[in-house]
Amino acid sequence: MNDLRKFIPVNKLNNPRLFFQLSLLALFAIMSVFSGQISAQKQTCTPFTTVTEGDLFPGGIVSFGVMGGPGSVTVDHVNAGTGLQEFTIVGTPTNAVVNILAFTSGTYDPATATFTVINPNQAVDFTLRAASTFHAAFIRVRCSAPTPTPTPVASPTPTPVPTPTPTPAGNPAGTTGNLDVRLIRAGVVGTCAANTFPGTFTVGPFIYNTHRLRNNTNAPICVTVSLTVNVEGTAPSNVQVAAFLAPFVAADINTAAKYLGDPGGSSASPPVVTTFQVSIPAMTDFDLVVFSVNPSPASQGTQYTINVSPGTGCTLTGVLGTAPSGNSCTF
Repeated sequence: MNDLRKFIPVNKLNNPRLFFQLSLLALFAIMSVFSGQISAQKQTCTPFTTVTEGDLFPGGIVSFGVMGGPGSVTVDHVNAGTGLQEFTIVGTPTNAVVNILAFTSGTYDPATATFTVINPNQAVDFTLRAASTFHAAFIRVRCSAPTPTPTPVASPTPTPVPTPTPTPAGNPAGTTGNLDVRLIRAGVVGTCAANTFPGTFTVGPFIYNTHRLRNNTNAPICVTVSLTVNVEGTAPSNVQVAAFLAPFVAADINTAAKYLGDPGGSSASPPVVTTFQVSIPAMTDFDLVVFSVNPSPASQGTQYTINVSPGTGCTLTGVLGTAPSGNSCTF
């Protein structure tokens, strides 16, 4: 059986090891050819040329046409005169091996110089001289060094900026103080029709607070105002609310032109809810004034709530004798 094997032809089916070795050799050969092609591509550049007058009579620039190609420079003498007599290298080339191809002296045909780049990562620079009998031109040949690919720099992760806490929209803080006089409780509940100024009562001082609101619409609005006493203050505790055009100061309690309306009565004790309506002109600021109907220190520290409708965020709270904070009531 073993003796028969020497008569069996060797092929890839009956000798896998030999087949594998031959396959590796073929692969290395292909890679070598491909690598050589890549290497050749890297060693070649298409130059840019600068032509200047040579060292003979003027006219060298117009006597020669010059063209650069991949790894080559070609000169072409005009079809007149003595033709191309000399084509030489001037000085020592930088980063290139230059070869002048053979040409016939006096030819009008193109003549070519080829070059190979020594280091593809560096610039190429050399000078050629083309001359006829009377004219010459210097041809500077250059290839720029390739621009290196910059190393990517990771962008820094921005520091998150905290979102600021939104400030409640629009209405400033209120005020507190003392009135020399107060409104008379005329017993007439204010409506959205015209309200008549009730006059004032001249026994004071009376503690008061103001709350600023605004009709930010382009039309008058009718609002309903309700005052609720949650905790009575210094006895005898009894408070009232009224609406005035803003800004309200203590002296305005006597100004009928700034008066808008009131419920015609006070909270009494034990307290009851007092309500009235008032018409607010378009785009107008107004103050709700909460005041004691008894002289100071009466009603000091009274805790109250004002509900204004229609509106959003229009539940206002206060402590009589303490300036209220701003609010976000909108209409």
